[in-house]
Amino acid sequence: MITVADVRAQLGEAYSTKPDDPTIQNFIDRRKEELQELIGTDPASAPYQSLLKRWLLSKVCCDVLANDLLGVDSADVLEYSLGDLRESKSQNVKLKLTWFETFKESAELALNTYFVKTSGYRAVRL
Repeated sequence: MITVADVRAQLGEAYSTKPDDPTIQNFIDRRKEELQELIGTDPASAPYQSLLKRWLLSKVCCDVLANDLLGVDSADVLEYSLGDLRESKSQNVKLKLTWFETFKESAELALNTYFVKTSGYRAVRL
């Protein structure tokens, strides 16, 4: 569905080398599993691929940003807590948090749209 290169392209030059490719791939793999649980089917064969890709890409971008903000070098960042960072005075941290929230909202919108469209899709197929 998405690749490490897609994630790096979405995040831009600042993330062209870090975190390393295996860490990003781990994020992708874990989020694919999460997506499959959420939609109840293999995402690769589900309708509305663009919405599922948007969700996956946005969630993985959140993971990369959280990994950077928290200074964690493993995929365990999926269990992140960014609450303490909201108090930071650093403009860099604030910008990354804004990006994080934007990607999070994008993922939520994509998934909600997917469910709305597939409920209509299922009704037509019945």
